[in-house]
Amino acid sequence: MRLYIIYFILATLFYIENLIFSLFGTFIFVPNIFELILLYILVLIISKTPYHKTFFVLWQTLYLIHFSFISFFGRVINSSDIFLFFTHLTETYETFIYTLDIYILAFFISAFIYLMIFTFNFKKVGVNLYMLIVLFALAMFLNPNKTQDSSFLLVKSIIDINYTNRKVSELNSSKKLTPLRDANVNIVLVIGESMRAKEYQTQSYDMFENYFYKTIYAGATSTDVSVPLLINGAIRPLEIDMANNLFTLAKQNNIVTTFISVQSKKSMKYIKPYLHVEDIDKYNVVASRDDIDLVKELKNIEQNQTNLIVLQMQGEHSPYIYYPNYKKSDISTQYDHSMNYSNKIIIQMIEYIKSLDKETIFIFTSDHGELLGESGRYGHNTFQEQVYRVPLVITDTLKMDNNYEDILSHNDIYNLIFYHLGYSNEIKKPHKSIRVNGTMINEEDGYKIFDILSK
Repeated sequence: MRLYIIYFILATLFYIENLIFSLFGTFIFVPNIFELILLYILVLIISKTPYHKTFFVLWQTLYLIHFSFISFFGRVINSSDIFLFFTHLTETYETFIYTLDIYILAFFISAFIYLMIFTFNFKKVGVNLYMLIVLFALAMFLNPNKTQDSSFLLVKSIIDINYTNRKVSELNSSKKLTPLRDANVNIVLVIGESMRAKEYQTQSYDMFENYFYKTIYAGATSTDVSVPLLINGAIRPLEIDMANNLFTLAKQNNIVTTFISVQSKKSMKYIKPYLHVEDIDKYNVVASRDDIDLVKELKNIEQNQTNLIVLQMQGEHSPYIYYPNYKKSDISTQYDHSMNYSNKIIIQMIEYIKSLDKETIFIFTSDHGELLGESGRYGHNTFQEQVYRVPLVITDTLKMDNNYEDILSHNDIYNLIFYHLGYSNEIKKPHKSIRVNGTMINEEDGYKIFDILSK
């Protein structure tokens, strides 16, 4: 009987940590007696294995992983998150290491449970294994669609992973477009990283105040989807058509093409297939993670020719440490410091553009925004307005009047560039509704529609 009590205590500790964590965070947990019974039976089954303590430690590690995720993102994990974790290990690890203070509660709870596991004197119980399995199945039957335990949810999400990344050869490619006129305007498109729109900033920045500014909708909540949509003018990922690729269109109209990124080469893995690199005259992943290198690279490009230049910043990429004289501080302060640096870099780019004799249009936007603790949430990859609403800054030296007020989304930026590349005689008007996609290129994690023009 004593053994049964010990194992029940362990099951209860496993279960009650869900409730404790929910009291201090955004995790909503409603206890369910059948789920507790389910946990207890599972503990008894594990107790009959030779390495039961190891299994208990691994089980508690599931809680630690899920609680850590909830601490940062403010929501339970899903299969898409797990896929992104394993495909962006370096970025995940880096963010985790520099934001350890966020996970204090998850670490504390897990440390206590680990201590209990090593303190208890576990032995095999005498209950028949087959009977335990039958009881487990019965508890599962009595607990349909009510799973809230963090370890169960994590295992369920792992089982639900069903992701197939499309290859470039499988992308749509329709008949190539023919330019309607020659292009003679330099186009500089700068894509920021995780920059929040003006109304979500805690400070004022020259780049927002001294040039045309507007808050618009991003194409998606992650870089891996947002950038391919922007470069290819698609509304949804599964409709990306490489015939509409900006670099391809530019080359077809005798425009010199450049793409330069200071982000890591690993982070480019999921973007590069959608850039159509064979149509980029200068493709360079500097990988320095210092945006000042983009200014240097921009100044080295011959500006008397007609160019399409796309620059990808490191910007406000978590953990917000990519600025000179970085010092550890709270997340909001570090983000502000990275914003100050981005503002400085973009102003330098604009000042250089304005010094050129060649007519040039400069466009800055961000791939997506960022959460900085709103409702206990951080990062992006979620349908929150701080994520899908992004800044737009435009300035130009064109000898024509321009009205950029109609730009409402990333797709409208594409249409503006499409016009200046010589493929239309007027800028296409915005759609009546705007689609913001999720984090997966296969559209697995959904989208959100905004009816803009009907308001």
